[in-house]
Amino acid sequence: MQNITEKDKLLCYEIESRSKAIEKKCQPSLEELSRKHKAYAFKYRKKGLIGICSKVSRKRKEGKKNYGPHNLTDIWACRYVTLFQSDIEPIIDDLIKLLKGKKIYKHDSPFQENALREVIICTNRPLEDPLSNAMNIYEKLNESGLLESLSSDERKRIIRKPENRESGYSSIHFTINVSVTDNDASPPKDVKTCFEIQLRDIFEEAWGEIQHKLIYSGKDDTSIKKNKKKQWWEQHLNALKTFADGCSQHASIIKDNAVQLEDAVMKSPFTDQISQPQANLQEVLTALPPNAPKNIISKITAAYHLLEQFKKELLSPGAEQFDALSNMFSEAYNAARPFLDCKCPNGKSISYHLKLESAYALYNSKEIEAQEESMALYAELYTTFPKDAVTAYRYGRGLLNFAVSDAEYEEAENILKHALENLNDEDSIIKEEKSALKAAINQYLALRQWYKVDTKHNDAITAEEAISYIDQAIAYADTAFDYLSDQPLDQPYTHQRFAHIISDILYYHYDRFRWSFPNPTAYTPPDGHKPTWDSSRIQKLLDLIYSPELSHFASDYLSRDSLMVTHGMLDQYEHCLQLAEKNTKELQNLAQANAGGKQFKAPWEIKKHLMEKPEKVCYDKALRFGEWASQQLDRK
Repeated sequence: MQNITEKDKLLCYEIESRSKAIEKKCQPSLEELSRKHKAYAFKYRKKGLIGICSKVSRKRKEGKKNYGPHNLTDIWACRYVTLFQSDIEPIIDDLIKLLKGKKIYKHDSPFQENALREVIICTNRPLEDPLSNAMNIYEKLNESGLLESLSSDERKRIIRKPENRESGYSSIHFTINVSVTDNDASPPKDVKTCFEIQLRDIFEEAWGEIQHKLIYSGKDDTSIKKNKKKQWWEQHLNALKTFADGCSQHASIIKDNAVQLEDAVMKSPFTDQISQPQANLQEVLTALPPNAPKNIISKITAAYHLLEQFKKELLSPGAEQFDALSNMFSEAYNAARPFLDCKCPNGKSISYHLKLESAYALYNSKEIEAQEESMALYAELYTTFPKDAVTAYRYGRGLLNFAVSDAEYEEAENILKHALENLNDEDSIIKEEKSALKAAINQYLALRQWYKVDTKHNDAITAEEAISYIDQAIAYADTAFDYLSDQPLDQPYTHQRFAHIISDILYYHYDRFRWSFPNPTAYTPPDGHKPTWDSSRIQKLLDLIYSPELSHFASDYLSRDSLMVTHGMLDQYEHCLQLAEKNTKELQNLAQANAGGKQFKAPWEIKKHLMEKPEKVCYDKALRFGEWASQQLDRK
């Protein structure tokens, strides 16, 4: 690198420092997108000093005499690798949100206005090909509003039209501006720099890695011998590219066919709805003046009818159904604006009722912005109606689910207790709904007590403290059980609530027992260590779970986890082993699906490809309980 001066080397040191700062600031939020969308892989790297100097030297040899370290746009770079090309667009949707400064999950956006510096969209398909996503992405970026403050010519320069390269290269490259603090400078200073984001599918990634190995890393070698070797294998590399493109296209076709064969409506998780849609509809319609336009009445009625179908599970709501419900209540709210302050017979306004159910729909959306909007609505309603038990319950439940600090957990607990106090004075709720609401509040208060143990490191809490909190959780859960045990199980959501409460009670008892172990981090008890619980009551709870009305509850790994440990503590080792094996298999399949079908044998590989903490914990627990139950059976 004879064309690199000492001054260049100092600048290269400076640029290397900036690459470290970019990684620290941007990598967490960008990697979060990969986990959210379950990308096959998220790769990132920062250029080291030698890499920076080498690139500057190579560019100058290629004729760019004024090229310097500050011209590099990839001093830090990351890449999303997806299984299918269609998986790229959802990631770009969230990238756009980040570039607009919006928060994604727990991470604030690291970007400021006009962060987008350049987008290059390379595709190996004709732009009119229905399997090509190039034009969709191009139009999405142009319509995103990212560059509103810039002129039309500047926008065209930054967001370039999709291009077909002779090599057939297919990938999307973003160059992003970002401000970072250079801590290696003396004194530290804020500087503007840039980095690259790439998105491609797994087939393009495989071919690209091979091409990079053969060509890109050898760019500094310009010998005749090297060029002759290149001619020998370049035609085979081109043939491989054609084959990889065909695999990518065929994978897209397989995915499209598979999606079309799936049921349009998927079975949803527990949606936790406690409300009276038909009764609330009558409250709103009664509050409307006699001359209210028919379109307002029809919009409000349609929204509440859909909500009633969710409650009775005539429809099984998923994210799309909740989005539709949110839109319907939003339309009803906008249509009813002239009458929002009209009072219903129960003393609440029309605005209250429509906002309450809109917040419910938004809360069950998968989009973080919708969930945040939901919590803002609940906060507004709780401030306006502090004695309304339904609002307090929903707001407290939401705070508990999203809490990350002790103060947030405590606030959620206080609001839930407040809801319970106010419920006794609530006359507008029928007896059955009031019992269901009391059960729900006590269930979440129980969960809060258990969180006081679960969110602590084992060395940050004593066994006595843990058992005390768990005893409080059991007391709340038992109260919830009592409120529902004498109610008819005539609604699907009542089945779910009752089953969840029983499962919680079983698990709390197991966890209390675990904290009596000499080593509470162990999942299985030492020899001779037996629980002090009422075994006959625990068995009755198990029998309830397996009753015809609730038997579907044990169809997922989280539910089976509670049953597995309970059977184990009751010395029912065969049942314990069966459930452990089911959970091990289900979570192994999930890990392999996350890895694109790759087969794993080692447990550590499987855990590595499980995305969520509960998945990892349940898998580890299933392995240990399976081994332990087998040992107990062998001893018999």
